[in-house]
Amino acid sequence: YQIFGAMLLANLMFMAMGLYASKLFARISLVPRQMLWPIVFALAMIGAYSLSSSLLDVWIALIFGVIGFFARRHGFAVAPIAVGLILGEMVESNLQNSLKMFEGEWWLILTQPLAALFLVFAFLGLCGPTIFRWILKRGD
Repeated sequence: YQIFGAMLLANLMFMAMGLYASKLFARISLVPRQMLWPIVFALAMIGAYSLSSSLLDVWIALIFGVIGFFARRHGFAVAPIAVGLILGEMVESNLQNSLKMFEGEWWLILTQPLAALFLVFAFLGLCGPTIFRWILKRGD
């Protein structure tokens, strides 16, 4: 009960802080972009360095920032790339665990109903827009 009480208290405190500080936080939108970009950049670099106190992390953040800049400039959606980078390691380790569980037979994973359902969703997410566009053009 102590954990639930602490969580309830923390949520109430965050709610109070949000109600009273929302006007202050809304003023951030009034800050000119020429001032806001360097601040965001500096905080991102500080965050990258503070994760493991390594300059390599800062360089990785810079490189992927440049990749994201050019990806956005050329019309790519940056959010799916970021999600893939963040979740990629977890997906890979879980795939390795699944392959160990099925003794390397990857097709056995698809015999599970939930895995097959997710595969169908992934297929529809990737190919669905193209298929639906093709159907609409064919109907015209």
